[in-house]
Amino acid sequence: MLDRITFTGADDSTDHEGLFALLDAYPLAEAGILLGNHEESPRFPGLAWLNKLPEHCRGREGRRRRLALHLCGRWTEMFLNSRLGADWRLDELLVRHADVFDWVRWQTSRARAHSHLKVSVLFDLSHGAGKQAAKLETPLPGVYCGYAGGFSPENIGENLRQIDALAAQHGTSRYWVDAETWLMSPENHRLSLQRAGQYLEVASEHVNQYVQTEFQRIRSRVST
Repeated sequence: MLDRITFTGADDSTDHEGLFALLDAYPLAEAGILLGNHEESPRFPGLAWLNKLPEHCRGREGRRRRLALHLCGRWTEMFLNSRLGADWRLDELLVRHADVFDWVRWQTSRARAHSHLKVSVLFDLSHGAGKQAAKLETPLPGVYCGYAGGFSPENIGENLRQIDALAAQHGTSRYWVDAETWLMSPENHRLSLQRAGQYLEVASEHVNQYVQTEFQRIRSRVST
């Protein structure tokens, strides 16, 4: 069953209050924050924007678990090889915002300390280009899997129905989805909170319908 609805691409142009208003309104919503060697370009916020996140989480404990850092490009390889350090300012970010992202504890000794790293798989052959895959990938047994690539408010409902069918076929209990490109404003190619809200609404309604269907199915079994 779908248990996390991620929208990615908030950057310096994204209003913090508007971002958290969406997260507060949809229990399964998560904001994916891109981090890489593209700082302050569209979809990649700068440190000044990131530094304002804690004040919006203060007193709202649940908010910090609604944000996820997405390492991109060379930063991913460098992090996994313990070569991403102070020169790239990741140390500064994680030290200041570990309580916000609840992501990973970075060791300045450069020692490989990835035992705290929670890993999941994202199927996205689009690589951020907003193109849908011709065929959905089969979920990996025992692995928390996510799906992305071309999802939009207009097609997420049908895609979720297909993923549900595939997950049921392979006995997968839960999965997540991520949308990015088709949530951007066509005018400036920045994240549109309105588009993100539409996407969250359709996906959340799908979850509600799924839960209601399962409830009715269980109820009918009990009654017979």
